[in-house]
Amino acid sequence: MADKSKPRKKLDSMSNRLEFHYKKSNYFRVIKVNGAWGGLTPNSDVQMSIFSERLPLPDLDEYEISDGGKITKLVRKIAKTKGVIREVEATLTMTPSVAKALGEWLLDKAAQYEKYLDSPDDEKTKEVEEAENIELAENK
Repeated sequence: MADKSKPRKKLDSMSNRLEFHYKKSNYFRVIKVNGAWGGLTPNSDVQMSIFSERLPLPDLDEYEISDGGKITKLVRKIAKTKGVIREVEATLTMTPSVAKALGEWLLDKAAQYEKYLDSPDDEKTKEVEEAENIELAENK
């Protein structure tokens, strides 16, 4: 089965260049990731469900109101859910080569952060390194 993640190469007849344009989908959002759960799918793709962690919200809060109409104190709180909520935000599936490239890219970003932390304060800058594309092995 052909890997559909490869871009179609449409080259200008006068050039050896290919432009990639990034557009946000209708479902685009920023997700805080606290962890992941996953493994291999039956067709040998890598599946990763990413989650964020939070404390549960109460089901109900009841407050006293003063004669002036101001909330004065909490008199009752009902919270049926205990512990920590792991809210699954999205499930990602990818080929093993994409998973490997993504893992290497993440390790590189973590190493850059550690290098930044170890540098002297007078050498640190508020500028953030320009984002870069993850080069996939199958596109090299």
